[in-house]
Amino acid sequence: MNTITPQSSQQSITDDQWHAIKVTLPENANEAHVRSELERIARDQSPPRERAKECYRQARLCDDFKRALPTLELISNREALTQHLDEQSEALTRRAKFYEHMADRGKTAAFLRRCDILFLWQTQSGEDPAISVTSKVTDFYRAATIAMVGEAPDNDRIKNIIGEYIHFWNPSAAKFGGESSLAANADVVKASAAKFGGESSLAANADEVNAW
Repeated sequence: MNTITPQSSQQSITDDQWHAIKVTLPENANEAHVRSELERIARDQSPPRERAKECYRQARLCDDFKRALPTLELISNREALTQHLDEQSEALTRRAKFYEHMADRGKTAAFLRRCDILFLWQTQSGEDPAISVTSKVTDFYRAATIAMVGEAPDNDRIKNIIGEYIHFWNPSAAKFGGESSLAANADVVKASAAKFGGESSLAANADEVNAW
């Protein structure tokens, strides 16, 4: 397995790096969203169990807000809002259980980041990623990881990463709601971008240099 040393001083994707990524994007991709998501993905170093805790915390916020609704006189359409809060809370709880499942299986924050990158490409392309040493998603993954850590795995390793993503995350599974979230459960698995974690450096954690 290739090991890649993160560039811990790098804070954002440069224009030159973005140009290399941009040419690999699917047609009609949301370029601003892709760039911001890649920067967010690289900053997020939270492991699965930490993400599970954050999901449970957000689920509790939904439940608390729902309980407070009867006392909020300026809120209209409470029935619809209650339904949305219930759905979001349930999705977050499923997501938390999935992260716990991944933690029990020894998956790391770097594994989740790999899935984030591939799912970002999938959501922009509308296609399942092809398990191949030469494909559009391979080019995107390579350019994205170079921007994040200064180096990319070879094509064979990227092919294995894509296979691992499909095996563990089942990108054709049912979609879960929520902006910037890795949405999944232990039975029906689907990755998206997780908006958890702090404002750490763009590069991956030095303890996980073998993850890319």
